[in-house]
Amino acid sequence: MTVSSLLRMENCYNIGKISVNVSDGSCIGGLIGYIYGSSTDSNGAHIYASYNGGNIEGGTSYLNPASNVGGIIGNGGTDTNIWISNSFNNAKIKGGTKTGGIVGGLSGCAPDYSRSLRDCYNFGNVTSTSSACGGIVGSVNDRLYLVNCFNEGNVGATGSAGGIIGAFYSVNSSSNLLYVNKNTNIGKVIAQSSYSGGIVGYVSPSTKSAEVTILTCLNKSVNGS
Repeated sequence: MTVSSLLRMENCYNIGKISVNVSDGSCIGGLIGYIYGSSTDSNGAHIYASYNGGNIEGGTSYLNPASNVGGIIGNGGTDTNIWISNSFNNAKIKGGTKTGGIVGGLSGCAPDYSRSLRDCYNFGNVTSTSSACGGIVGSVNDRLYLVNCFNEGNVGATGSAGGIIGAFYSVNSSSNLLYVNKNTNIGKVIAQSSYSGGIVGYVSPSTKSAEVTILTCLNKSVNGS
């Protein structure tokens, strides 16, 4: 499903397997594949008390797997409001770059847009044959509040693997903000080449306007690179 207007999703769930067999596919989610937005829209999604219980396989090709694969949302596009709370994934998630237990990838957004994940939980293993793989979110470009989330599943990727967030890449705008508070990871995190972190695998502010805050987080996993 692609969302291009305001959406409220509450008490929804998926328990069926979702598999994409084509190479180079993208935007695959247990509940929403892609949320589309533009700088002239006020669209977005509010997802509450929903979960995914079906395994998600983003492409069967090892060399060209699908990108933006997530247990709840595959990808949140540029300039979209996204609020996810009290939701969880309890299945295996497998994809290419930007793969996460709750959200695969979040693209950039302007300062007047809000994005937050609160009280979200992942219990399934999350694996990527590429990079930017996280227990909660695979990749963040620009802006996110992530509070009181929990990951128990193992996280594995070629590079940039994190128990909560795989990678944060800011872009050149005034909205660069990553706020991570009261999150816990107990799953094993392994990056085969580089950038493995219990909370965040890779952080690249890239601009002086970026603000990255990580507070009161706990990692109890065994991490390796």
